[in-house]
Amino acid sequence: EIDDNELVKATVLDANLNPLGLGLGVVVPRRNITFSPRLDYQINPNNTLITRYSYTHSSTANGGVGGFSLPERAYDSFSTQQNIQLTETAVLNASMINETKFQFTRQRAESLADNSRFALNVSSAFISGGSQIGHVKNTRQNWELQNFLAWSKGTHAFKFGGRIRGVKISDVNPNNFGGTFTFTGAFVPTLDANNQPLTDQPIFVDSLERYRRTLLGQQLNLTATQIRALGGGASQLSIASGDPKATVSQTDFGVYAQDDWRVRPNFTFSYGLRYEGQTNIKSILNFAPRVAFAWSPGAANSAKPPKMVIRGGGGVFYNRFGEGNTLQANRFNGVNQQQFSLREASLYLCVDGPPANTASACQFRRATGETVVGHLQYNAPGPTALDSFPALPPINSLNATQQITWRVANDLQAPVVYLAGTQVERQLPKRFTLFAGLFLIRIQHVIRARDINAPLSGSITTANPAGVRPFGTVEAMLCAR
Repeated sequence: EIDDNELVKATVLDANLNPLGLGLGVVVPRRNITFSPRLDYQINPNNTLITRYSYTHSSTANGGVGGFSLPERAYDSFSTQQNIQLTETAVLNASMINETKFQFTRQRAESLADNSRFALNVSSAFISGGSQIGHVKNTRQNWELQNFLAWSKGTHAFKFGGRIRGVKISDVNPNNFGGTFTFTGAFVPTLDANNQPLTDQPIFVDSLERYRRTLLGQQLNLTATQIRALGGGASQLSIASGDPKATVSQTDFGVYAQDDWRVRPNFTFSYGLRYEGQTNIKSILNFAPRVAFAWSPGAANSAKPPKMVIRGGGGVFYNRFGEGNTLQANRFNGVNQQQFSLREASLYLCVDGPPANTASACQFRRATGETVVGHLQYNAPGPTALDSFPALPPINSLNATQQITWRVANDLQAPVVYLAGTQVERQLPKRFTLFAGLFLIRIQHVIRARDINAPLSGSITTANPAGVRPFGTVEAMLCAR
């Protein structure tokens, strides 16, 4: 039983819309129980069976609270994990041993919180509202089977083996189904004594001031366009909808063969080959050759331990494409679950020139000697779905241009890691040992997330500051709304 404490340090607005510092501690109780028995059984003189089982249950209350996050965003979480391992070792003869391992793990995690209210993120000030976790239920099952054969013959030590493993995940995650409004700082007009905007006197204000101006405009019964002109209005709205359940199954395997050849008493040469593969990507030529050596100069005919050992080697390795990436693509494929993101339009003010709708236009003017003062949010066209704050816009009022979808590239390859290195070990007086080494690493096909609808190279011009996009002017349409 552990009772931690999280500190909330935020700045909110009081009833008169004045900044109010908030600091308090929140108790976060954590409870854990675990046990793990083991049984070793001698089947016969040549076979041994080892069985392990472990059980762990954890619970946490008031999670997600701390920093800028207020106590109303607390959620409770629970998890249970069970694991069973079986290892069977067989001595086949005096020079051959075979070992088989099997493991099965089942984990169920659950979180419970309120996502019936939207979350309000006033950047670097406070985060309030619902936690947007909802009722999360994640069930994960992993299994793995390995077989290993060691065979000694003369100066050779052969190793053969393979592994196959699988995972199945069922994930119910209504994250952000209640939506999140975000306020950020920006250049806005200065307000006079009567709260009237002075458009010729832009000033940068933080997120809390923009939020304050939004509430002030609502108290004055201003329209959405007037609130924007006042320097208020939300900066971003993100919301998800659809089926919260997503599933994924994935299997990967690998087989290998290796020989440790003792060429001389002081020189060992190792070489081998491995092949790997997995489902959910079409990466098939995953051969991985590897070589290594160990040499002890001057120790060929000495019964004493060598004072110096030189080791070196290199090989090819593969990183697997995680099932979590496939799960995300299955969830946000644009059909099962939709993820929408809306951002406010912007107006950039350039000295000695007319306002521009994008930063790119000002960047082109900057090349001619003009200076960008900043972007003025108050002149954004409206009203937009953002201006429904504090009400959420209907999901059916949002369209595909505001939706974020994920997909796995058809030509995605497993990341290839090339490793090479050499190391010298030298015994020194007084029982000291010196290690010196050089290691090289190179990775190809590194996994990354990329915006496939980014403007084409060279397409951004003064006449077309939004550029040309392969799937249409999505960002331009977002900014125009």
